[in-house]
Amino acid sequence: MTQSTSSTLPRDIVLLIDTVVSRTKLRGHERADIHRELSAHFCDGIAAGESADELLAKFGDARESAKELRAGAIAKRPPMDRALRQLRLAAGWGLVASIAVYGLAIAYLSTQKPVLSFDPIARFQASLPKAVAGEEAWAIYKQGLLLLADRSSWAPDGSLNPTGLVFNECGGDSSDAVCVGANCTPAFVDPDWERHCKALMERAAGLELLSLASRKAILGCRPAHTREASDADIFPLEQFNSLSRETAFPLLNVRLPHILLLKKAGRMLAADAVLALEQKDGGRIVRNISAMIGTSMHAEEDGILVSQIVAQGIRKAASACIVIALASHPQTLTDDQLNSLAQRLREIPDSAYQLDLSTELLSLQDVMQRTFSDDGNGDGVYNPAYATALMSTLYGGPSAEQFAFTPSEQTIAVLLSPFGAAVMATRKETNALCESLFSKTEHQSTLPLWQQNFDHADEFEELVRLKSLGLEMWLMPRLLVPAHANAASIRRRAQSNTHAAQIAIAIEQFRRANAGAWPTSLDALVPTYLASVPADPYTGKPVGYAIANDHPLVWSVGEDKIDQHGIAAQRQDERAPEDWIWITRNPNATPSSTSRETNEEPA
Repeated sequence: MTQSTSSTLPRDIVLLIDTVVSRTKLRGHERADIHRELSAHFCDGIAAGESADELLAKFGDARESAKELRAGAIAKRPPMDRALRQLRLAAGWGLVASIAVYGLAIAYLSTQKPVLSFDPIARFQASLPKAVAGEEAWAIYKQGLLLLADRSSWAPDGSLNPTGLVFNECGGDSSDAVCVGANCTPAFVDPDWERHCKALMERAAGLELLSLASRKAILGCRPAHTREASDADIFPLEQFNSLSRETAFPLLNVRLPHILLLKKAGRMLAADAVLALEQKDGGRIVRNISAMIGTSMHAEEDGILVSQIVAQGIRKAASACIVIALASHPQTLTDDQLNSLAQRLREIPDSAYQLDLSTELLSLQDVMQRTFSDDGNGDGVYNPAYATALMSTLYGGPSAEQFAFTPSEQTIAVLLSPFGAAVMATRKETNALCESLFSKTEHQSTLPLWQQNFDHADEFEELVRLKSLGLEMWLMPRLLVPAHANAASIRRRAQSNTHAAQIAIAIEQFRRANAGAWPTSLDALVPTYLASVPADPYTGKPVGYAIANDHPLVWSVGEDKIDQHGIAAQRQDERAPEDWIWITRNPNATPSSTSRETNEEPA
């Protein structure tokens, strides 16, 4: 081979060599080797007397030559090198394919818009009791509340200012605001007790109207986004309606201002019951307690969870008023009045202690129909692009701008839509799971506390924990299930407050019929005064009973299920066992070893 360099070759041949080498797209040292080989090849041809044109014609097409040279060079590489190259090629094409598929998924999801298949407000309104002329209580409640309000504190627009109501807080924020003082005297935790008592007496006509309203068959106040003109005297309509606007989730944004007023009505009735006890007016005590129970039934008429909790609080306060009255001044109530209270407590349906999640499920299904696609068969996929666009509509007023999504955030949501659709459970899966969990929770609320078992909620939490991306997959039910299980227990636990009041009445009736003697056991009250001895909500056994310092003491073992025989002392250690005292006529009493009697047989 002639030892010539490319510098001695004609320009056309040099250009051909450079073109071929460039088109091989090989590594640097491989291109250098090919450049040397081609230069040597053409130099040998020139040395042999061939012309440049002849050599170019014999060489052939530069593109084909580059392919052949590239293939030959690659074939010389080590096997591992060739394998890595194939892997890189596959990865590259895979990435391109993934991007293409992801883009197609975004395009496809953009066409899968949510379909509104039902009107949640219409369904919700249809579930409410039908209006009956003359049996709607709301208008009467409003009249009573207006009479109980301090007009000097009304809002500038002429509407009721709730802070002007007598006993606005009624002793604090707890649902059972009434308490028993150190000497077994009823009182409210309110420094202005005397001033409020005077106001209650001056505005007694308002309490009469609350009592009248509580006896009506239905409330007749239909929750909505706005209030009617007829409510202008009770709500600041201009402010209220300006904050209430059309939203993407109409059922979630239904406002319940009447629930707060019914809660305050219940507290004012409780306050007047305590005042009536001080004034030894048994008839007014019975009227107010009966009105509280009726008001509680009106409060939970809409079936919304928060309404059920408020209603339970009102009934709890009613039971507390009975226990307090009989613990401090039992002689205030006549035999007929005791019978009337016992009958009123028996009229409370078991549904008042159960949890109704139908409205909660309807609300969740409405959210799903607005954030999931619909294939026409009840299924579909979650699409963040639509969900984020709707979220800010949940907020009104100043919050709307704060929670509004920027164009860049909405773009990100669009780009993430395939991920959301792939990770989140489908519409049918989510709906089926929620229906199952809600139904099981509702069923557990029909059982006494000692039989309640929320394993389904624990199993769901375990499923979420163990499954990859479980939190994202089951986001919607994950937000609700723990709260519902707790609410179910709270609702059923409230039955014990009613049982405490029933036992207090039965004990007093027994005492009057037996020359002032206390029953030696709760079994002595059955069947004349009680249908059966109420079960301890935590064990299923009859509640504890003892004669302590010549007075009856009734208790439950409490959540710790450790029977302390009616002791509920102040504890330094929050984990120390403590009983739940239902009835005592002396807060400092402890049962004596000779007089204690606790029923041990299962209920």
